[in-house]
Amino acid sequence: MRKFDKYLSVAILALLAACSGDDSASSNEVESSSSEVLPESSSSPVSSSSIVQSSSSIVAVPCKTETEDNCKYGTLVDERDGQTYRTVIIGEQEWMAENLNYAYLQPTATLDSSSWCYDNDPENCETFGRLYLWSAAMDSAALFSEDGKGCGFAKSTTSGVEIVYKICMNDSVRGVCPEGWHLPSEDDIFILEDAVSDSSLSFKSTSGWDEGCNGIDAYGMSLMPTGFYRTQFSPDRFSGKGSYALFWTSSEVGINQAAGVQISCSYSTILIPGGTSDKSDAYSVRCIKDE
Repeated sequence: MRKFDKYLSVAILALLAACSGDDSASSNEVESSSSEVLPESSSSPVSSSSIVQSSSSIVAVPCKTETEDNCKYGTLVDERDGQTYRTVIIGEQEWMAENLNYAYLQPTATLDSSSWCYDNDPENCETFGRLYLWSAAMDSAALFSEDGKGCGFAKSTTSGVEIVYKICMNDSVRGVCPEGWHLPSEDDIFILEDAVSDSSLSFKSTSGWDEGCNGIDAYGMSLMPTGFYRTQFSPDRFSGKGSYALFWTSSEVGINQAAGVQISCSYSTILIPGGTSDKSDAYSVRCIKDE
């Protein structure tokens, strides 16, 4: 039912966008938005949507304390650039325990890149990974697979007369992830939520957050407060480091929105797949291993 509702919403939004008049980006570009509409507040980049939980056959048990670490870790080597990432098994899923740092630098219709280091500082990439537009997270330019090809913003031709829009709601999209891994869908997040029962403290890293906001990292996922980047938010486009951990899913919400996941200082909820994550924002990427 969730997918049917989303398809219906996309169809309605596509009709409303018929008069937008956006030009098409070239076929070798990652698509971006020309909309100037911004979220109401930079302190709340993602809002929650209603969630119907799916069931998981495996319940995850906290595996890490201040004195012991019994989590099941692994190692992922990205053959594209040789970078090595820690992975962790939570319930029936294996997740990257670090944010992706692959330099996906495809230009968009309006920008010379589609992923960034926070504050354009390479040291932040080493610590926090890169921040990706949704189209980059989906590999809209199809550098690695056809799964997310053309997935970005709605666009139109000849002054908005004809809508050109690809529905991008695939359950499994490799996107910018290494081979054998994929960008998590909302269903992947629901399974993770079903497998655990703790608060967001259990997913936050034990350091790096603003005062009073560090977590206990009970499952070894070590979500860092990486912040985000708003391509339409000037002059302070980078924001939220220390207070927000945000990463993309492959699930589309509308023409200009996709489901992002948020953990912050102000929310105790475990994970929030959101209904108003603007595709023109840049978030982190956490990949999940293919089944």
